[in-house]
Formats: sequence, C-alpha cells, structure tokens
Amino acid sequence: MEDKIEELAVRLMEGIPRLMGYIRSKMRQHRRSDLSLAQFRTLLFFRRHPRSSLSALSAHYGLSQATASRMVDNLVRRGLIVRESGLEDRRQIELYLSRQGRKLLTSAEKATLKNLKELLTDLSPEEIQKIDEGFELLLEALVFPKTSDRSPKEKRDLRPKGRRL
Repeated sequence: MEDKIEELAVRLMEGIPRLMGYIRSKMRQHRRSDLSLAQFRTLLFFRRHPRSSLSALSAHYGLSQATASRMVDNLVRRGLIVRESGLEDRRQIELYLSRQGRKLLTSAEKATLKNLKELLTDLSPEEIQKIDEGFELLLEALVFPKTSDRSPKEKRDLRPKGRRL
C-alpha cells in the first residue's frame, strides 16, 4: 500500500501542474490580443488579491518595483485596474480590478469553461461520475483533511461550489 500511496503522490505532483497549465493556456488563448501575458497574469493576481499593493505584485511574480509599476500604470491608463489610496493608511496605494478588468477575465473564463465542457462531453456518464467523486475525495484528502474538527457536512459546505460565470 505504501508503494501505491507514493505512486499516487507522484502522479498528483506531476499531473496537477499539467492540468493547471492546460487551463492557463486556454485562458491565455482567450485574452485580448492587446494584452501581454504578464499583463493578463497581473489582472489575475489582482482578482485573487484585491486591494493589494504594488510591492505584493512584484514580490509574487519576482518583478522589480519599476517593472511592476510600469505595467500597472499601463493597465490603470487602459481602465483595467483602479489605483486608490488605502482605506486604513492613505499613504498606502491599493490596486484592484475595474469593472472592465473583471469583465475581461470573466470572458476568458467563459471561453475556457466552454472548451473544458466540450472535452468532457466525450466522456460517459460513468466516467464523469468517477471524475466527480475522485475530485471530491482529492479535495477532502488534501484541502479539507480529516484531521479537522469540522464535521463532513461542514467540510462540504466550505468547499468551492461550481460557480456560474
């Protein structure tokens, strides 16, 4: 059993990045042609981390402050990111997606979701059920481990639900 567990761990470490790479490549395919990959990733960063600072962006992607600043300035001028003084400290600048920036990302996600759905359509109902159950088990084992004090129902309630884009 120990060998099976190690084999599964290796497959997860190799497979999940490949799956995420596939999803990211589809998202990039559906970005606007006037957006560089770095700019698109910057939009994704600010959606995941709204009201973050320029320092947080540069640290996350390993960019110099000057490079991050030029990229953000460009995105602010284009109306995709909003720059404001901090709510708690007016000297701190906070950045977040504008409505137009959120719309652009949602559009790319919808196109990517459509692509994934088309690929899954070729699977049998039994295969879809297996993938769904396996994904649930994976989330419970890795993201919501059993060592938690929460009940199984509480864990299920905390899991991300399929959201409509």
